[in-house]
Amino acid sequence: MENQKFIIGVEVGGGHISAALVTTAGDIVPDTVKYFRIDSGASADDVLKKWVLPIKSVMNKAKLEDILGISFAMPGAFDYKNGIALFQGNGKYDALYNLNITEEVSDRLSLNTPLPMRYINDATAFAIGACWKGEAQKHERSICFTLGTGIGSAFMKGGVPIVSDRNVPEHGCFWHLPFQEGIVDDYFSTRWFMQESETKYGVKVNGVKSLAAAARKHQHAQEIFARFGHNMGQLIAPWVKRFQPTCLCFGGNISQSADLFKRHLEEELNSHGVSVKITFSDQTEELALVGSTRLYEETMWEKVALELPTM
Repeated sequence: MENQKFIIGVEVGGGHISAALVTTAGDIVPDTVKYFRIDSGASADDVLKKWVLPIKSVMNKAKLEDILGISFAMPGAFDYKNGIALFQGNGKYDALYNLNITEEVSDRLSLNTPLPMRYINDATAFAIGACWKGEAQKHERSICFTLGTGIGSAFMKGGVPIVSDRNVPEHGCFWHLPFQEGIVDDYFSTRWFMQESETKYGVKVNGVKSLAAAARKHQHAQEIFARFGHNMGQLIAPWVKRFQPTCLCFGGNISQSADLFKRHLEEELNSHGVSVKITFSDQTEELALVGSTRLYEETMWEKVALELPTM
């Protein structure tokens, strides 16, 4: 690793944090991945102490002078340009509200010369990673999704997220758009599956994974995944026609049940005259972590930096 430069990539989840040493070429250095579970409802000091643990551990894997900085794939709400946490009202990391994460993490790392830190939305980071090192890397245009507690998304062209363009939604993502009787995030999330199961069939489930297991045996669970697939096709078909991607790339926990909804998604897209390659990733966290490190490629940083507040 002589003369090699690195970035510490960090992926923040609702109940975990992972970090790894990543080369400027986007390769995770073997045996540097660190993963910690976190109580996201804990005090600010407890959360930040836990966040710093994997960063410190990874930092010890290289000479400090060879580390360009730290990159965060961070969920919202967050001021990505200034590094300010805006989490509030969703029960996760509320104690960090209005804190400057760069300052807080730097203080706890206790370095004589603080490392630069850059931030990007976790779904956008996944999209960048998928286009750089994952399933979408051979596609000039793609739309990438993360499906879990909510729906994350990004429109990608040449590996760069497109935010301001007449052929993409406002802010370059879907979650806030009107859909049926609410907004998109109401229909493409874990809570939608749980609500559908309870309100329509009287069956309580504790998540999509358990519902997927039930779908192997029970018709009602299969019907829920079928509706999800058709809803997804209904949502994205008009935007596929406008943006003209050659790939749709899905990540996140819900995408692990793709066998239960992919056919229905394809049927709905076909009914709208849309045909596009559909891929599913089982490396969402790793690709988000790697994707965040591309912020230290200066040409990429120049392209995304001005758009960060809306990502």
